[in-house]
Amino acid sequence: MHRHGRQVVDGLHKVPALTLEAPKQVLPKVGAAAAGFFYATACYKFGWLGDATPARHLLLTLPLLGPVVIALSAASSERTWLIVPSLWVGIAIGVITDVALDRTSARNLFPIEIVWWVTLSSPVVIVGTVMGALLKRGKKSTPSP
Repeated sequence: MHRHGRQVVDGLHKVPALTLEAPKQVLPKVGAAAAGFFYATACYKFGWLGDATPARHLLLTLPLLGPVVIALSAASSERTWLIVPSLWVGIAIGVITDVALDRTSARNLFPIEIVWWVTLSSPVVIVGTVMGALLKRGKKSTPSP
């Protein structure tokens, strides 16, 4: 077995090395999915976005998801951009959960709801991910005392 960077080469197979870096890579993505789930669930539960305009969606997304995405992106050790689809998966799971638990109405157009939520959260999520990545890059380039 030869060790090359973060992978262990065993014959023809490359197996990721088990290090403490694995949780640092996975936890921000899981956190992003959880944030998306709780965001969608809370908005449905508390009726924050019942008949809201797209501008209101964006204004609510900014303070609720913006700081979370920036923090998760800055904490992510690799592949910071994976925060974005992870959060969108969480939003989709939140919408599907709400549809499954909603006994008051037939919501057979929930795939359109998912697209709506993802589209309206995209600007804040993408900008927050870029800001977190820049923050992380700034931390790496600053010399420590």
